[in-house]
Amino acid sequence: MIEIDNLNKTFGALKALSGVSLKIEEGEMVALIGASGSGKSTLLRHLSGLAAADEDSGSLTVNGGQVQAGGLISAKIRRLRSRVGVVFQQFNLVGRLNVHTNVLLGALGRTPLWRSLFLAFSRADRLMALEALERVGIAETAWQRASTLSGGQQQRAAIARALTQNARVLLADEPIASLDPESSRRIMDLLLSLNQTEKMTVVVSLHQVDYALKYCPRAIALHHGRVVYDGPSRNLTPETLKHIYGAASEELFQAPPSAPPAVSSSVPQISAALNAA
Repeated sequence: MIEIDNLNKTFGALKALSGVSLKIEEGEMVALIGASGSGKSTLLRHLSGLAAADEDSGSLTVNGGQVQAGGLISAKIRRLRSRVGVVFQQFNLVGRLNVHTNVLLGALGRTPLWRSLFLAFSRADRLMALEALERVGIAETAWQRASTLSGGQQQRAAIARALTQNARVLLADEPIASLDPESSRRIMDLLLSLNQTEKMTVVVSLHQVDYALKYCPRAIALHHGRVVYDGPSRNLTPETLKHIYGAASEELFQAPPSAPPAVSSSVPQISAALNAA
């Protein structure tokens, strides 16, 4: 579903992504972890075609379509984005519009221009948006202004927007970073449900490894823009993370997870990756 070959991104003298190569299969739920500034958000922006890579980069393919290659974003990016949902940390809802209309914006990719200018969505799309709000558990807020919702409700509205979009890939950029523990659990439960029932491929950037352990079978760790771990989340013990991040590993755990047994083979693998980097 996602294939990245030698992705590089430089901001001035800062190498934000360096030689990133990954493959993610259809229906996987993957946690993207790393300390602040490791490149998580930058990688997700490239996957959705919101940012162009450096000229020396290879290709980036999502859902069978080439999003970009050699630092050039595809001319067909609007069509490709129509099946890739993005959930942002800051929700990106239009506060003055009601929740139902915000969710309907997910249908813009298949809506004729004249209809989109007047928000004249079809009856089928309007019903789909209501069903999406029901699915995420906030149907009663449909006619409220988006600005009146709590943080957790706004994030669920953003996920409903991706459902209305008919997304096959969902990229969630730290969707629980600004939420309380109960709202965080609900959002992660919802993402897991979409992955399991809709077979949606989910890549979720997380600052808290305890959530990666609980919800995502696979984890990809970034450190200074490089992939330094790609494997089972259950192998991410505190000792393993300290080996990767040193003192910075402490910020990756917000609460003690139900720790799995340590896997001795993971540390040598990570050592090799760091030495190669």
